[in-house]
Amino acid sequence: MNESLSQSSSGTHLSCFIVHQIKIKYVTLQCNSKDSRQGRLMKELVHNREISVQTFDLGNHSILVRGSLIDRQHRPWSNEVRKRPKIVHDMVIQIKVKGPEMLIEQAEATMPYHPREECLVVLPWIRNLEGLRITQGFSLKVKKAIGGTKGCAHLTSLLTAMGPSAVQGYWAAYGVEEEKVTLHMEAVRNILNTCYLWREDGPLVKGLRKMDNDKK
Repeated sequence: MNESLSQSSSGTHLSCFIVHQIKIKYVTLQCNSKDSRQGRLMKELVHNREISVQTFDLGNHSILVRGSLIDRQHRPWSNEVRKRPKIVHDMVIQIKVKGPEMLIEQAEATMPYHPREECLVVLPWIRNLEGLRITQGFSLKVKKAIGGTKGCAHLTSLLTAMGPSAVQGYWAAYGVEEEKVTLHMEAVRNILNTCYLWREDGPLVKGLRKMDNDKK
């Protein structure tokens, strides 16, 4: 990985500011026998996963998307004594994306915490994402590029969360430059049929198509 992406994250050499951020938290609870006094199931937190995605504007229709995933185990193993939850996974992915085509130009990953040293072997393979576009079918592209034995299941999960966030981040940075949204915008074409709202035969897309036709 060349220097530019690493420097972007620290902000020491590139002027950038955050334009979009999401956080996702997954919690796993163990439910024990019903407590008759409380009239509810007693629950013990055993695991939680936090995913955070931030998007930074780098200028010239480029964005830096930084995603992090942290897994914590709250219950110690039988031979462990600990007072705080144990971090078992701490992973960070950074991708530089060029809009409006949403092309991944650079990608890198780190694992500050990992269960096995062998996990680090897969980190360079994240560069297989370079050249991919964040558009319809992105999750499938990610799984083909770094899924299964070609990568890490947790990095794959993080990346699939980063795709939609990157689109939102790009819109936050550059969507406001357009006076009106049209179907001719490449950024709009990238999200067609990605969800129920943006389905091609839905009222939103039909309305945009009508406005485009009225201009002709």
